[in-house]
Amino acid sequence: MPILKQTAEDKAYKILLAKISEKSTYYGIDRERLQTALRISERTLYNRKNNPEKFTFNELLKLGRVLHFTEKEYAEIFTGGKK
Repeated sequence: MPILKQTAEDKAYKILLAKISEKSTYYGIDRERLQTALRISERTLYNRKNNPEKFTFNELLKLGRVLHFTEKEYAEIFTGGKK
């Protein structure tokens, strides 16, 4: 079976999850603090990480605030890394 080319959406989801992991570690932000910042339950956060397309726009903005996303990082997430 041929390997399918990764879509821009798939790339964006991977970038988003990598940024969440990277920035959480860098700033020492644990799961509970993310849940509180996003005002979602533990289960919902788990579901969002397993299905990043389910993040709402407002949740992404809140994530960016708590994880200190730069404009460049937002652009990278929303475009799937395209320039």
